[in-house]
Amino acid sequence: LGQRMMTFFYPQLNYDEVNNDLALLNEIPNDKLLEMALSFDKGYTSSEAMALIPKGITKTWLWVNHMKQEEGLYSIHYDENKKPLNQVPLTLYAQDAYGFSVINTDGSFAEQPAERFISAIDSGAKFNSYWQQEFKALKENLAGQDDKLSVSDLVINGIVVTGTAESLKQLQDLPFIKASSLGVVVDKY
Repeated sequence: LGQRMMTFFYPQLNYDEVNNDLALLNEIPNDKLLEMALSFDKGYTSSEAMALIPKGITKTWLWVNHMKQEEGLYSIHYDENKKPLNQVPLTLYAQDAYGFSVINTDGSFAEQPAERFISAIDSGAKFNSYWQQEFKALKENLAGQDDKLSVSDLVINGIVVTGTAESLKQLQDLPFIKASSLGVVVDKY
């Protein structure tokens, strides 16, 4: 559709370079609304993640870490003899990330969005459907030591925010932002 695809960078991986699309804000007119994916420097609780973002910036979606370990987070390059040469840390496109919205479809803020996310995973893991195994695997990866999924088990690796270029400038140079990736830019009205 010609839209930019937001990209997340895992906090637990070291990258040679990451997106810093916050640097583009000076080039975007203030009569536009935009979305931005922010990758954090480490995992946070959902309440910590929400509190990190300054007032005046709309928080829309939280990216949940669904990997128990770093295994599988690298692309391995091989030589002609199929010998491993190096590992490149993977990024995650927004369409492939797991997480939950903190805004309802009518624009109001959702009540207990983390609890609703957990409920949806629990239901999906029980309901016999095409996606049941996906829900089961997700639940297994997210659940804590007791194998029961709770809000305290959720580790937030990043967030999607919206606002004007001017409002999002508050995010520039904040120490908890590892990377930023611009998404859709639209007219305000």
